[in-house]
Amino acid sequence: MTQKTQKNKSPKKIVIIANYRIISKIGEGGMSKVYLAQHEILKRKVALKMLSSHLTKTPGFKERFLKEGLAQAQLKHPNIVQLTDCIEKGNITFLVMDYIDGMALDEIIIKEGIIETSRAISIMKDILDAINYAHTRKVIHRDIKPSNIIIDKYGKASILDFGISIMMGEKRLTSAGTNIGTSCYMSPEHVINPKEIDHRSDVYAIGVVFYEMLTGKVPFDGDTD
Repeated sequence: MTQKTQKNKSPKKIVIIANYRIISKIGEGGMSKVYLAQHEILKRKVALKMLSSHLTKTPGFKERFLKEGLAQAQLKHPNIVQLTDCIEKGNITFLVMDYIDGMALDEIIIKEGIIETSRAISIMKDILDAINYAHTRKVIHRDIKPSNIIIDKYGKASILDFGISIMMGEKRLTSAGTNIGTSCYMSPEHVINPKEIDHRSDVYAIGVVFYEMLTGKVPFDGDTD
């Protein structure tokens, strides 16, 4: 009887960037990709956020991406995901952030529907505490929504993605006529004149998130005038 010989599978390619070993891709957006990685020496898991390759040569995008790092690095709060490092390797730019083992709030809403009131209030307290802290440091988030809020296994909420944040009084990097954010969480002022919004637009978005947790839907969809 002949025995079939099995071909050895090629070992998975190991990618290491500045002492960080890439484990897997855990997220992707319009501007960036996010990878779970582990520091080779400290054995600590982190999230690596990489500016998408097609945007590295687009004027303004790398500047905006690095500006996120500058804004987030100034924010040290238990309910804001901490940025710990910035890596530039050739044409690739990474932001290194703490990895939180949890689930995004939008996934929880999809899975569970209406969130129990006391739990929703607890999440809101964390979000409001974090955003109040950011505002006292003159940072406006501009894109608060359930997918940018992660809940860990202990129920603590943390805010992610200051990628389109602005410093109050600072020059906006957004092009004229460009509206950045997610429509159903935008305040009317954000929609009408995005270059002139202030911290109150974040407060409006938080109110929409609270409404969605309690009802399972947003008060206005993106097509509502």
